[in-house]
Amino acid sequence: MASQTFNERAEEGRQQAALGWKGELSVDGDAITYRLLDASGDPVPLESVTMVMHRPVTADEDVSLKMQRLPDGGFGVDHGPGDGTWVINIAAEAGLAHPYRDVRRITIAGGELR
Repeated sequence: MASQTFNERAEEGRQQAALGWKGELSVDGDAITYRLLDASGDPVPLESVTMVMHRPVTADEDVSLKMQRLPDGGFGVDHGPGDGTWVINIAAEAGLAHPYRDVRRITIAGGELR
């Protein structure tokens, strides 16, 4: 069964990559914002965005955040992540069969994305 799940996720990833969409993540102090752009650079209309943040080496600071729609169409949340390395897992509902997934490893220094 694990191989079936892996294959399904791999297919979802291929379909997502074929869209040519790109996520934009920014961190400025306590403000975290996210936008999803299509292959032409236009914003993708999103229904909702959820972000899970965790440290690569500990579960002590794991947090799941429901982002709020911003006036410019992006999504944001006030959650000042501490400095250091984080793994960010974003699930954006864009009207697809599955949420658009954006997973990245980031470094925060002085309240800013590096």
